[in-house]
Amino acid sequence: MPNPNSPEQVLSDSSIRIMRHTLEQQGIDPTPAFLVTGIDPNEAEPERRVSRGQERAFQRAFIALSGRSPTLWLRMGMEYSLAAFGPYALMMMSAPNLRVLLAGRDPSVFGFHGIRLRPILFDHRLIGVEFDASAVPSDLKELSILVSCGCALRLYPELVGDAFALTMMSLPFSKADFEVDRLPDAPFQWNADRVLLMWDDRLSEIPLRNANPVLHRAHVEATARLIRTEDADDHLRDTVQSIMSRNLRNPAPLEEIARELGMTGRTLQRRLGAAGVTFRSLAEDCRRENAIHLLAFTEMPLMNVAWTLGYNDVASFSHAFLRWSAIPPGRFRRQIRSGS
Repeated sequence: MPNPNSPEQVLSDSSIRIMRHTLEQQGIDPTPAFLVTGIDPNEAEPERRVSRGQERAFQRAFIALSGRSPTLWLRMGMEYSLAAFGPYALMMMSAPNLRVLLAGRDPSVFGFHGIRLRPILFDHRLIGVEFDASAVPSDLKELSILVSCGCALRLYPELVGDAFALTMMSLPFSKADFEVDRLPDAPFQWNADRVLLMWDDRLSEIPLRNANPVLHRAHVEATARLIRTEDADDHLRDTVQSIMSRNLRNPAPLEEIARELGMTGRTLQRRLGAAGVTFRSLAEDCRRENAIHLLAFTEMPLMNVAWTLGYNDVASFSHAFLRWSAIPPGRFRRQIRSGS
């Protein structure tokens, strides 16, 4: 599993704090999620940093603990304040208006865990955004979509002011999936093919509350460098892990994966090192994430789980899982399904 003290890219733990708070509000003990991600729940939160792998592992455990809860996830997204966006918050706050913020550059950073935002323009006027979840792991798509939509429902009025209101919010879900009386006040369109947020184009021209074009240009330049680095690192890590996941029983060696990516093994090692990870740590991450998924969301017997992940017996798998989480896999499966 990723070591939070390693050079791998670290993130704010804002998302984990919000997921923890959401579980506790529902009367669900978040301990199993902390155990499987190797994060100390008692560590002082303002000082804690987590890896992207740990954050995704926590998401998967959160889904298993909370069950499929679209209303809860949408409302949870509305807990994300500007502060949760770290260095990107200043860029957002200082933009002249929403059109400059969302249509003047790549707005992908304003999505959630792989969600891509695409501005919707009509005659050069910004009338909304589309959420593209094609790059999100399939088991995290619903959570990512709904949390991103919830973020927007809070952040856009926070940036623009009370005048901001949606004209349409289209979701690829059925109205029956939601607790209607707990939904925010928004014009929903259900069973849609695309995830869209739409508003009157005049709202895109209203000066933001903290608009400062000079500061905004400086923040755009600074965050553009971060985005380029993060996107390149994420793409390489995700591509390598995707290839690894094809056959965890007999994983492809480094040289074979490097050839598939059109580079030498030494080049792949160097690029992974520059991204703060190793080939071995990615393989470990891959097994851990698949273990969480199989234990939480399938009835596959432990022996089959072990075999699928490349272990010859349950004892070897249990030893590895204990190293990742300090809890045996069978106990993790029981606890995460009972929420205890």
